[in-house]
Amino acid sequence: DVPQVQPYFGISSWNKYKQIELSYSEANIAKNNAKNSQEANFAFFNEEDTNRLIKEKEMTDSFEDALAKREFKIWFQPQYYTATGELVGAEVLCKWLRPDGALIPPVVFIPIAERNGYIRTLDNIIWEKSFCVMRKWLDEGLKPVPISINISRVELGSDALIYTIKHLGAEYRIPPEMIHF
Repeated sequence: DVPQVQPYFGISSWNKYKQIELSYSEANIAKNNAKNSQEANFAFFNEEDTNRLIKEKEMTDSFEDALAKREFKIWFQPQYYTATGELVGAEVLCKWLRPDGALIPPVVFIPIAERNGYIRTLDNIIWEKSFCVMRKWLDEGLKPVPISINISRVELGSDALIYTIKHLGAEYRIPPEMIHF
């Protein structure tokens, strides 16, 4: 097998009034957009890229503070057996609830958390909250349905993954069949 090479290109305009370093940076941003695209192996830089990067930088800068202030909340999305309509489980979802009341969906902040290295901390927070809620339900005498918790692709390569899951199960005394990953 011969490895395939896939080139990616970023395109930025340049004129004598624009610094070449700025055009180079813009082309690099466009190249990264091309890498993330399924449509083409080239992309043009535009001002929307600048606005997106500014918003991403602001979000990245506030991530650590948001983790410390426990702004990430879990929600449970019910799972039903379609033939009978019976509730058979729930998927744990995480949303970022900002102090101003803004709710940021995971599709926005998860890729940023993966890029800036906060995803493992966030995963652990979500897992611990999920186990804690399940323990609370069991202690209250409820008969909860199993819950499903996502594992980020970054965490899949971690040697500590199995240990962390087993530790949480033992600490919160949760039967293994009640939490799916």
